[in-house]
Amino acid sequence: MRALPLCLVLSSIFFSGCASAPPDAAQTAAHATDHTKEKTAAKKPVPTVDLARPVPFPAPLRLPDTVTPRAYDIALAIDPASGRFSGTIGIDVDLAEATRLVRLHADLIAVKKAELVGRGAAVPLEVAKDGDNLALIAPIALAPGRARLELAWDGPLPESPLGVYRVQDGGRWYVYTQFEPLEARRAFPCFDEPRWKVPVSLSIDVPTGLRAVANNPELEPNGTPLAGAEAGWTRFRFATTPPLPTYLIAFAVGDFDLVEGQRVSGGRVPFRVVAPKGKGGLAGFVLDKTPRHLDWQEQWFGRPYPFAKLDLVAVPSFGSSGMENPGLITFRESLVLMDGDKAAIEDRIWCESVLAHELAHMWFGDLVTMAWWDDLWLNEAFAVWMSRKSLTAVSPELDVREQALRGKHGTMGGDARSHARAVRQPILTEGDVYNAFDGITYSKGAAVLEMIEAWIGADRFQAGVRSYLDQHAFGSATTADLVEHLQAESQGADVGGVMASFVDKPGVPFVRLDWRCEGDAVALEVSQTALKLLGDPRQSIDSVWKIPVCARLSDGKRTTEHCDVLDEAKETWTIRPGFCPTFAHPNIEEAGYFRWGTRLGPMSTARGDKAAFAGLVSSLRTGLETGTAAFASLVDGVEPLVEPSVSPSELGDLLSALGSVTYYDQEAAKNARFRKKAKVWLDRFPVDLGLGRTPRERRLMPALVRARAGLLADAKVLAEAKRVSERFLGAIEGKGERPALEAVQVYLGIHVSGLGREASKAKVRQALWQRLREALPKTANPNERDAIIEALAAFDDPELVVKSYGLVVDGTLRAQDLRTLRGHTSGRKEIAHATWDWMVQNFDGLVARIGAKAAPGLPQFAGAFCSGEEAAQVEAFFASKAAVIPSGIERTLAQTLETIRACEVSRARYGAEARAWYQR
Repeated sequence: MRALPLCLVLSSIFFSGCASAPPDAAQTAAHATDHTKEKTAAKKPVPTVDLARPVPFPAPLRLPDTVTPRAYDIALAIDPASGRFSGTIGIDVDLAEATRLVRLHADLIAVKKAELVGRGAAVPLEVAKDGDNLALIAPIALAPGRARLELAWDGPLPESPLGVYRVQDGGRWYVYTQFEPLEARRAFPCFDEPRWKVPVSLSIDVPTGLRAVANNPELEPNGTPLAGAEAGWTRFRFATTPPLPTYLIAFAVGDFDLVEGQRVSGGRVPFRVVAPKGKGGLAGFVLDKTPRHLDWQEQWFGRPYPFAKLDLVAVPSFGSSGMENPGLITFRESLVLMDGDKAAIEDRIWCESVLAHELAHMWFGDLVTMAWWDDLWLNEAFAVWMSRKSLTAVSPELDVREQALRGKHGTMGGDARSHARAVRQPILTEGDVYNAFDGITYSKGAAVLEMIEAWIGADRFQAGVRSYLDQHAFGSATTADLVEHLQAESQGADVGGVMASFVDKPGVPFVRLDWRCEGDAVALEVSQTALKLLGDPRQSIDSVWKIPVCARLSDGKRTTEHCDVLDEAKETWTIRPGFCPTFAHPNIEEAGYFRWGTRLGPMSTARGDKAAFAGLVSSLRTGLETGTAAFASLVDGVEPLVEPSVSPSELGDLLSALGSVTYYDQEAAKNARFRKKAKVWLDRFPVDLGLGRTPRERRLMPALVRARAGLLADAKVLAEAKRVSERFLGAIEGKGERPALEAVQVYLGIHVSGLGREASKAKVRQALWQRLREALPKTANPNERDAIIEALAAFDDPELVVKSYGLVVDGTLRAQDLRTLRGHTSGRKEIAHATWDWMVQNFDGLVARIGAKAAPGLPQFAGAFCSGEEAAQVEAFFASKAAVIPSGIERTLAQTLETIRACEVSRARYGAEARAWYQR
């Protein structure tokens, strides 16, 4: 049969007529050629189509609305041992208007075939690429309506943990995914924006003996063996998902331990842990905790877990802590693979925090997804906020609320800087997307939610959240949508005004409360200014917030409370409590997002209120951060609170105040008079070198032991550190029993650091570094591995720390381990220049290892610098690398430079006062 001209075959899905050459640009008239509707079409205005070659990439970030995806049908072939994979995809789309251009995303992958199919015909599409933008260009104009894009491609399986990537663990190769925020396009061509949520059908072919897991259940539990040319492969097909954005699609391939847990959601949903081979025995803790958190959250949200299954996937190399892929939540393996009874309590807290956070996303982020990345806080802030509620309910002994207060006050320190970003920052570039994953989105966003919940009432807040989820289930939403539902439940409170005041601009209010007693009335004088820290280059900050303020006042016997909204620079509120106050706490439960100052009154009042304790210490610290108080006001102010009964979080406040002496005067730690003062403080707390037995003791003792080692060079602590370290390394080497992991995590780093940097101990340090390096591949326990990496970062010898960083570039350590190393070298003056110089010299290799999109975080290598000269050095280096770093570095670099310059100003302001304090 003779082939018909292409234009006639496709006449039902294209405009224009046949042509042996591209039509003239002036030839714009076109008509529908569906003959069954010819008469009707003739009566309608004839649509015009520009038949000239379209511009493939007219916009830098967002895709146009001319083509809308309706469903994905993805088929992949993946061999983790290979460096590449392949796939095909069918994308059902709606064309809103006549067009020759379909734009979507594809990064790194090579599209081999592209065609559009509709009404029984298919046409090949020309493929054009620009970075991670993909343009498909039709030879003639496509008619509006439903059609199907079909593409085939292959792509690399890199080892940096972005997109679809592979990891070697225990001699086996695995493949995992991390698509948030912009990396689904590395696995398949797609419309990679959160607003587009569509059903996904997926199949994955893997070498027989391996298995694949994905968001939805497998249709055949053990897959289907293939035959013929595909013999030796097994196909895993998965049930079609509910509507998902591309960044939540997930899968994994490998030789897994599949550890079944009890079914969750009232026995309706299967639950398991997916671990690398041989590690499933460490899943007991999360198998126990997950159903408890999920049950509590289902009750709070008033609706069941919204997906068909629940897998927790332990990933050996992972760029973050966890990722909320529905039905297939991925975690850094050390978070979910631990021996619950023997694990350090801080590890258990972190595990439960991340677990509860990711489960909360099943409703916030997965069931209802943000429409665009400027509303990322709707996902992340809600997950932080819910995780704290969940932990408080399920594991109240962990004092999560107290820890959250300290985190919030820490976030304020960054939020008050001139280069801080708003919670809802306009997203104009890819760099803006990556920058949004920070403490402002997570911690400040959660604090704003807590403030609004406390202000309008927990029941009303819950009702608003439930109605929001009901209306937008399996769709997307915006901040305005949430405000609408909270406003409806708030009984007239200006929820929108307060929320906008805090999420649409950066900065921190400073609220001052004073009072006058006039007969039976008390006049509360309340004012607000913007918190302005030392070193802030701005002359002034003109900003006024709408702030819910709840204050508690007392005369030592009686107490009263007053709540109002402060929306002017200064207001006076009159109350009649029946007494004249001697003490005020201007922020009950520290629920408001602001720093405060007031007449403090007796310290004993703060002792009895954990939130007031945290607020008091933060208020004292604010005086130093703004340069408005003497240094002694902080350390002398908290010293009356130093007593054995403090909680672990309160102990952290006290140790931080003492440690501020060594921040402002970096020679203090070597000074005998400072050590004498520090010893007086620390000797008030009994120390158990065995690290305690009760949950409270097990949280107190590591902090006390580390403080005694770092501030006092305590001989008993150092001796215990050496003993535990030798036992641990000996056991790794096959001699003797392992000590408790909790002891290893505390003492191994102390022992390493305690060897100092003197030349006389150089050979001892070198030998210890080599033993640590050789121990790495000998442990299958992820938490032991992390403890070894932390120890490799703990040396005071710059040469050895640099050598440890080199393990990332040479492939001994994984890309994720850079974060572990940085966490234990950040802020250390003695190695600051050595690690900076190493980063500069190894920049290209480091970026290749961690991935270019992680490079904007590298200015943090300069975090311990503290002079204008060092800031200029950092600025010049990154200017020289501007062409090879993706957008996003501008903000992190500016924040780093501001921190360095502020450090110089702060030490100049308080260095002499800090010395005077310990020398008096």
